Amino acid sequence: MSTLSSSIGIFGSALLILCLWVRILPWRIKIPAWRGLVFLAGAIILLIPFGELSIAAKLRGLVGDLSMTSLLAMVLISLSYITGRDYFNRYNRYVLLLSVLCAALFLYPMTMGLTFFDPYLMGYGSYGFAAVVFLGALISWAIRAYVTAAALLLAMVAYSVGLYESRNLWDYLIDPVIAIYAAFWLASTVFRNLYQRLRISMKQADA
Repeated sequence: MSTLSSSIGIFGSALLILCLWVRILPWRIKIPAWRGLVFLAGAIILLIPFGELSIAAKLRGLVGDLSMTSLLAMVLISLSYITGRDYFNRYNRYVLLLSVLCAALFLYPMTMGLTFFDPYLMGYGSYGFAAVVFLGALISWAIRAYVTAAALLLAMVAYSVGLYESRNLWDYLIDPVIAIYAAFWLASTVFRNLYQRLRISMKQADA
């Protein structure tokens, strides 16, 4: 399982670089087949060892293994880029990233010793915590936040089979990378909405 764990970790790091690349790419390729080839070529470059390690493996050494939530989100972003279809629409993105941010605000400050309660310990085989995660998946499905539901269920399955070396469910649910991305994305979304409302109010006042 360690070989599989390592392979998935390196794959996740390669996806992270590729997703960042397509987000900041100043030009767009119109033909899906060409987008797929460019994406594949980028993946090969990132996975080819230069010296002892590939670029993706070196990044994995810095950020660690990414959570199932991150992997699912990046796969959907990649598919959306390649095919031109929106597999990760705004509603699903908003619910997922808001859930990640809430979980991160609950987990990381207290884990760093700001309180006497350490929620990270709940990830070590707590049936109650697993039940809460499963309930979250059911609620997400009920409100049609299918990506969030899939991420929670995928994390539970990966944890149950020991896909990563970590035996803590939290490590399968969230990671610092997606937590930071969630904070920036939600902050920029709120700022953009407020700015648009301000512009509309100013135009109405001038009219």
